[in-house]
Amino acid sequence: MTRKYSRVLIGGIKARDRHGAGDLEREDKAVAGRNMAFSPQEYRERLAKVQSAIQLGGMVGLLVHSPHNICYLTGYHTSGFFAYQVLFVPAEGEPLLLVRELERTNADEYSWLALDRQAVYLDNEDPASVTGRWMAELGWTAAGDPIGVEKTCFNLAVKDYEELCHASRPNKVVDGSGIVGRVRLIKSSQEIAYARRAAEITDVAMRSGLEALAVGKKELEIAAAIQEQQVLGGSEYTSLPNYLSSGYRMRIGHATPTEKVIEAGDVLKFEITSCVKRYSAAMMRTAVMGAPAAEIAQAADLLISCQDRAFSMMKPGAVAGEVDAAVRQTVLKAGLRKTYYPRVGYSLGIGFPPVSGEWEVCDFMAGDTWLLQAGMIFHMLVNANGISFSETILVTETGSERLTSLPRELYIAQ
Repeated sequence: MTRKYSRVLIGGIKARDRHGAGDLEREDKAVAGRNMAFSPQEYRERLAKVQSAIQLGGMVGLLVHSPHNICYLTGYHTSGFFAYQVLFVPAEGEPLLLVRELERTNADEYSWLALDRQAVYLDNEDPASVTGRWMAELGWTAAGDPIGVEKTCFNLAVKDYEELCHASRPNKVVDGSGIVGRVRLIKSSQEIAYARRAAEITDVAMRSGLEALAVGKKELEIAAAIQEQQVLGGSEYTSLPNYLSSGYRMRIGHATPTEKVIEAGDVLKFEITSCVKRYSAAMMRTAVMGAPAAEIAQAADLLISCQDRAFSMMKPGAVAGEVDAAVRQTVLKAGLRKTYYPRVGYSLGIGFPPVSGEWEVCDFMAGDTWLLQAGMIFHMLVNANGISFSETILVTETGSERLTSLPRELYIAQ
């Protein structure tokens, strides 16, 4: 295959335009991004932190394939992340973004990267092979240092990974998973503002869904009321669908709404996620059609009270395992669950389907010893016997703040 590059100026050698100047013309400006979510300075600060970690790992650079991490470092994003995309993050210097040619105009809209730090591949090219050629062009394969790859990224196919390993020779490919995710854990004031706005939308949407409840309606009708308020409120497409289940379906994990008709006495479980500038805020609530049975009301009260205790413990320096125990051990001792293995919270942030945060880097499990820090945002949840409640929580300098603010109570629909 003839070696060609598009729209990139590397090492003082002008790149060749594969389609002729007319096909790829755009306004000539040093920095793209008509709709950037953050200032170029904030992106550069994030890049510097990631590059420090790359240097500590002794790597020449890191290949970032996660759409979450590419968005975090560049602002670039697209719903077409089903196609291969990669960000070359060197230990020092400017990153380079390689995307499908059809998607590159999204960099014009969202990214701070200059035109000479963007490259494309065509649909008739093998993107992993193009990546290999760029590693050589950038000097990575001649450096002698290992090259990092996000091995836990679900967007990196096994075939592509194997080809990258081959193209990296004689360099060794090492696991760079979590490097960007750990930097993402502490949110800036602007990130917090986006999460706060997403939480406000979630509040309104959840209230709309609860108020729309009525015997004889279908789950999908309730879901429509929720989604309408999300869209009108400014939510983008979300990282997860809205979950809603009723009656016998309430024990189904991650159940999306169906044509099931809501009946008297049904218990309903809701989980809603809204998104602003790709930042997510989530909430879970439980409702009952008519007067609840005593065991349901008592269980709801206990779940809410143990979660209140956990929230009061959340502050800088708090031990994650102790916060976890306030929920997990209380539920187990009360006999509401025989076992309790799922996480009771996880870091929340940039969301692309099917992940809404940094949960693989930081979550709440029994015995965890990591410490909470100001600026972290979590989705904190509790569930037992199909009854669920959750909030989006910000760790502040002095404690914690609920970003979702709808009253946390068992909702009784008459």
